[in-house]
Amino acid sequence: QFSITITASQKLNYEIKFESLNTKPQNLCFKLKSKSPKYSSLEELEKYLKGVITKDETKKFFIEWSWEYEINDNANIQDTLDGINIKEYIFDINVISNEI
Repeated sequence: QFSITITASQKLNYEIKFESLNTKPQNLCFKLKSKSPKYSSLEELEKYLKGVITKDETKKFFIEWSWEYEINDNANIQDTLDGINIKEYIFDINVISNEI
């Protein structure tokens, strides 16, 4: 898992956006901790990482990841290919906000 913490010095609308910088392993999934469902990309998950934060408030988001494996023969072949071809998955995290 990894976490993202945001703190505001004034009341803001915020959204957390991700940008993949290389190809994600096909069966790598993400979800908010203790919530479901799982999403097949960070870009799908970001739809749920927006809202309002008040002055002096801190919000912390825990994002869990898992690499689903042994789903079926085709997925196993894909996992092997991804494991060979992808040394690391790299992405940017951007927090966008505007004053309310």
